[in-house]
Amino acid sequence: MRVSIEGPTIRSRGTRQKAAVPLSFRVSNNMKRISGVDGCKGGWIAFHFDGSLWSGKLFKNISELYAEADSELILIDIPIGLRENEASERLCDLQARAVLDKRKSSVFPSPSRVALFCKDYSQASRKNRESSGRGLSKQSFSIIPKIREVDVFVQSADYFPKKKIIREVHPEICFWGLNRRSEMNYYKNDTLGKCERLEVLNQYIKDAKKIFDAVRIRYRKQYVADSDIIDAMGCAVTAIFNDSLSTFPPKPEKDSKGLSMEIVYYSSNQRLERGVR
Repeated sequence: MRVSIEGPTIRSRGTRQKAAVPLSFRVSNNMKRISGVDGCKGGWIAFHFDGSLWSGKLFKNISELYAEADSELILIDIPIGLRENEASERLCDLQARAVLDKRKSSVFPSPSRVALFCKDYSQASRKNRESSGRGLSKQSFSIIPKIREVDVFVQSADYFPKKKIIREVHPEICFWGLNRRSEMNYYKNDTLGKCERLEVLNQYIKDAKKIFDAVRIRYRKQYVADSDIIDAMGCAVTAIFNDSLSTFPPKPEKDSKGLSMEIVYYSSNQRLERGVR
């Protein structure tokens, strides 16, 4: 299997990197083409896997990513399915937070849909409080533009979920599941945090560091952070197990637009058919 790292629209550093990087376990012949996506300052960093070839690319927006991705399943780190005028928090956020300890603060409450088009933090927090009884954290407000972008897109005529579906994940839950339901010990931006996450990925992708390095040399850190790359890789590896994915909650709620409020994960406690490392 090969790695193909495609060029960005933003000027990059270095040259294209390719390396032979196989999966470290066997997958079924009928596995879906998948993608894992994480938001970053430059837009969205995405990893695609078609059964034999990994490719990583930075996209300016979700519409561009969706149009180009030859994937049947796209797992993305962004809230999908939102409360509007309900006081209760999304069950998926509550249940995901409950399985984490040191990393639980990374699963912050998702905003109400009514806050998505506010102009500033004070207005958004006020609208959120009026609709849900809770103010809005600054962490949640900081990603509102990306939440809004995806929320608008998945309700548009350009979205075809029966052919190419986008589902929500959270990287800390992805790594918790891939690591046999054990959370990461270190913060994702710390050196030790990056190393332990790459070690988990290396159980599923032989020489996962090669994939990371190939993308790292391609994009400036001002557009794509190390943790963005690793998080997107974690989302993509989770997506490989498309037929064995679980959700918080087990029976996802639907929002007023009919969108599922879920966080998808794979638990490696399920038996894997290991291949040759």
